[in-house]
Amino acid sequence: MTKWFQVKEQAAGTKRLLLTWWIYKHFGEFPLRLIAFFITAGTFVHAKDLRKYSKKYFEVLYKFTGKKSLKPSNLNSFKHFLNYANSLADKMLAFTGNYSPEKLTFATEDLKADFEKIMDEKQGAFLISTHIGNIEMMREFMFLKDYAEKVKVNAFMQKTQCEIFNGFLEKISQQHNLELFAIEDIDIETSIKIKEKLENGELVYMAGDRLSAQTEDKFYEISFLNRTIKLPLGIMRFILLLECPVYFIVCAKEQTKYVIDYEKFIPAGDKKENLAKIQKEFGEFLEKNTLKYPYQFYHFYDLFGENTGK
Repeated sequence: MTKWFQVKEQAAGTKRLLLTWWIYKHFGEFPLRLIAFFITAGTFVHAKDLRKYSKKYFEVLYKFTGKKSLKPSNLNSFKHFLNYANSLADKMLAFTGNYSPEKLTFATEDLKADFEKIMDEKQGAFLISTHIGNIEMMREFMFLKDYAEKVKVNAFMQKTQCEIFNGFLEKISQQHNLELFAIEDIDIETSIKIKEKLENGELVYMAGDRLSAQTEDKFYEISFLNRTIKLPLGIMRFILLLECPVYFIVCAKEQTKYVIDYEKFIPAGDKKENLAKIQKEFGEFLEKNTLKYPYQFYHFYDLFGENTGK
């Protein structure tokens, strides 16, 4: 079974990304999208394993929905790849201040009002994200809506996760209100620091749907699309330990806009019961949004394994 951290990043490289940025800066968005298309085409042809994992995902999805969802095919896998490439292009536009605030919205007006209340009152919250859609666009909302002066944003990520692309974003980004933490370095000191940040009304992001190389043996299992998958256990324990407001959150593209949707986790019971509850509810949130945004499920590795499932 191939894990995500064993999959070599395709179609990247500092020089190539900087060249892409230079073209966008001087010629605009259309050439950027055109380049994304051709890079996707090249990656799709040469990345045999990634094609296989994408096809397997669509096979699982197709079976789960009783053959009512997207069929497993090369065309749908190519669209899967292309959606991911365009999401990276969107990040480039957003992180450099070239993404219109009108292109970011909430699923409902009530969610928007609740989120703005969190910002205005500096309530602090831990946001458990997924690799569905483009969560970086949601963080960009903070800057487009001028919340940067009110609330600081913190994010956890893998040290080795897309190092080339993340390093590139650091070079071109105009953001100065984002502090990054390595998941591998979480310890007591980190917990205390994050606890203080939350009490000060800051936001903390962490993806809850991928195991790391260091903690792949610490997992819990859930039923996902009628298959058994493994998700990181330490993240959930860490979050519950902080005793703070917790939300499951996704930011996915619908036509020309990114839509932010979230659900609040409400503890009900002792530590063991809450741990089981947060695992179950996050799994349901992950499955619901996968069905809603099938092309934006960006797990290009063997999530389902060879022998897992029902």
